[in-house]
Amino acid sequence: MSSSGSRNKRLFISDIHLGDARSWTGGGVHPYPYVWTKRNVETLKNFLEDTAKREDVQEVVILGDLFDQWIIPADCKPIISLEDIAENNSGIMEKIISLVKNGIDVAYAPGNHDMPYSLSDLQAKKEVIGRVLPGVKYVCDESTAPPEALIRRGFLAAEHGNRYCICNASDWSENPEMPYLHKSFLPLGYFISRLVAYKQATTDKPQNYFRILSAIIDESLRKSAGDLIPEVDPAKALAGVPTRDAFSRELLTGVASDAVFDWRRPINIEGLEGYPLGVSLDSLADDYSGLWENWENHPPVRYVANNDINTCIAAWNDCGSLSEAVKGEYLSSHRRDTNIVIFGHTHHAEMKKYCVIGAVPLDHIPLPSGGPYDFIYVNSGAWVDSAPYCSYVETEDDPDSNRCFVRLISYAPGDEQVRDQGYVRLNPQ
Repeated sequence: MSSSGSRNKRLFISDIHLGDARSWTGGGVHPYPYVWTKRNVETLKNFLEDTAKREDVQEVVILGDLFDQWIIPADCKPIISLEDIAENNSGIMEKIISLVKNGIDVAYAPGNHDMPYSLSDLQAKKEVIGRVLPGVKYVCDESTAPPEALIRRGFLAAEHGNRYCICNASDWSENPEMPYLHKSFLPLGYFISRLVAYKQATTDKPQNYFRILSAIIDESLRKSAGDLIPEVDPAKALAGVPTRDAFSRELLTGVASDAVFDWRRPINIEGLEGYPLGVSLDSLADDYSGLWENWENHPPVRYVANNDINTCIAAWNDCGSLSEAVKGEYLSSHRRDTNIVIFGHTHHAEMKKYCVIGAVPLDHIPLPSGGPYDFIYVNSGAWVDSAPYCSYVETEDDPDSNRCFVRLISYAPGDEQVRDQGYVRLNPQ
């Protein structure tokens, strides 16, 4: 490979979902734990130890959901500060700091489960990260509204991926009386996650968030936006336009029913700035009734074609696949500044390698030497206990051959496997 330098690799990991002390036991309120990552904590420690010893790694990028402030039962007090989670996972914090001490750059771009929920909370999170992870670069651009957590390295773009999902993208509060710095942009997905956590804490049945959400979204969309499939039919999708304001209510009703959570019972949000002690599901359904319309009027992405279809795609993105978002934001928009995109969020590790023929991106053309492809999308997977395997993405710059290699790798102590790989031109221009 390259002879131009030893540290020519970057590693991307995401969706670690560390919880506070309550989440490991039920916190004395519920009989069962509800944390998503417990068994794999030791695996993560081993990975970080192994990485700190490597002499070929220039940077480790954490693409969101390192901490989990969302998976708390709906009747429990929310996590206000990341310090509660960091204290419960001090061993992981030490391992991340050791990367910095060993000369490896570390960048951390928040996802949705560890996102700042207001601009004032963004400042608080920056201060906490500075204390618990000194030397780690916290990437969250407060000049955008809501803040954008995007990492750029040459022709590579990396982000968590939640901003392409209608239930998990930041959603500005419409309360005109709330000061700008304290306006909340918590999405509907936060409250859905609280209900999912309630079910797990009361039943001891591990919950697949995306499976629950996708089934309910699919049913809701068929009621409120017509028949939605990945190859969406515009006429059918537009058929339900008059009932789109029911989307959020349909979704909350389905999730609450699945969790056996009484519709009349408030969700505990004590301590969240700008909110009361509790909020009812009925009021949430009203508050987010404009979710579909807001996305159409202020889309956070540059999808082309019809806005209604864009919103359908944004809803479908919440079901566990972001390949349509990648094509809409980075590939189909004919951008020339990106040939590698790395996401997390879905917990589904995958790689798609595209050849663009006649302006049409095709992802089923195997090239005998592994490239060069015109464009590669890879999802880093997850480290939660329910993941089929822990995984990360490795990129390797080789200026001598003008190649950037991309590898999707599964990790277990003493056993790393390249699940898929390919390469693009390091400088395609």
